Amino acid sequence: GNNEQTFELNQPAWSRYLKFRFLTHHGSEHYCTMTQIKVHGSSVLQGFHEQWESEMEEEEIISNVAVAGSAAGGKTNETKETASST
Repeated sequence: GNNEQTFELNQPAWSRYLKFRFLTHHGSEHYCTMTQIKVHGSSVLQGFHEQWESEMEEEEIISNVAVAGSAAGGKTNETKETASST
């Protein structure tokens, strides 16, 4: 295998830099060749964009519910009560 190690953050955080400290090494060589480091995540800008889209969707849902309620003449509760009593 590729001996891949994963580390998850206890609390997600935005970071600009990563610092790796190697506490041990294998063998008698002084230097350890690092062949690959993968970091997965998103940028601050992408996070703001996703948050903005989510808020826009919530506002659209709220406005659609308000429009549907006013189109029904505000009798949405009466309709539900009538339907449930039959």
